[in-house]
Amino acid sequence: MLNGRILSVLGVAAAGLLVAVFVFKREPQLSADNSTAEREVRETSVSQSASAVDSAGAPSSVSPNASTTVDETVSNDAAFRVDDKGELVLDEQTRLNIERLVAQTEPHNLYAETSEQIESLPPKAARQAQELIEKFVIYQQAQRQIQPPDVAPVTEDEAVRQLQELHSLREVHFGAEVARRFYGKEESLAREMIEVIRIENDQSLTPEEKLERSRALREQLPGVAAIEKGNRESAPQKQ
Repeated sequence: MLNGRILSVLGVAAAGLLVAVFVFKREPQLSADNSTAEREVRETSVSQSASAVDSAGAPSSVSPNASTTVDETVSNDAAFRVDDKGELVLDEQTRLNIERLVAQTEPHNLYAETSEQIESLPPKAARQAQELIEKFVIYQQAQRQIQPPDVAPVTEDEAVRQLQELHSLREVHFGAEVARRFYGKEESLAREMIEVIRIENDQSLTPEEKLERSRALREQLPGVAAIEKGNRESAPQKQ
């Protein structure tokens, strides 16, 4: 089981990680007579889940909306970025930076560290960052109460239920729009992965049927399809 400290240190939201935990918890032992198709579909599911977690935790360059541009004078590696209106950029990267800041800072030092991180921001952006960090700390405490970090889902339906709980909790603490910008991409990918895993765990299907349906489904899921395309493009070319 993954504990809360690992979740926070990695800076990956539970929505992405619960899928990976679910895969590894449910994965049955392979016997000597397992077919090639059975092995392939399981290896594919586990591989895609790992990729999904990496994607969920990776920095995102998505701008909050099409009409707002990021101030190019602010480094993309900076903890917080501002747009051309002097407001904080609200996207997945900002959320990951907040997670990282909270995870790597002792609670009694968080105020001082936050002040240092936001001191160069415009006043409005600085206030936004301060408020979001405070909200994240409260959200994280609430998340641990409703979903203990050492309790993983054991069925696909339970994974969907936990993901919906997280979605609702995020809207309560951040508001619907900020929650969408912070977690929307990750939640969509998690939902897609659960459906892929649902096929892999369907005992009514033969290994060949699982493989065929899994391949067809992955092609229809935009998040998973994008990961697979990226994996293919980044894979070393065979000579």
